[in-house]
Amino acid sequence: MGIKLRVIGCDRAHELRLATNARYRGSCIAYSVEFPTKRGEWSEVKLRFVDLNPSHYGNPLDGPRADLSQVGEMSILIADKHETPFALKIDWMQVE
Repeated sequence: MGIKLRVIGCDRAHELRLATNARYRGSCIAYSVEFPTKRGEWSEVKLRFVDLNPSHYGNPLDGPRADLSQVGEMSILIADKHETPFALKIDWMQVE
């Protein structure tokens, strides 16, 4: 299972991030997976839930695995630490 997106971007990697009720040191654990985009070209990207990696403020964690029944937040961001213009359009998104 995972999330499938149809996107057009800017040749930079973006990140899908989910948050559940899981905590580390009192703060939310982020579960994320990166995906590429192509400038000027629509593409379909499939992101598998088993590929979600837990982290805390950008620092990788060994666990726990994401409890998908507890997802309370979803975000898409660019996290390559380059302060340059970027673009991302999402035509659709679906869970499959």
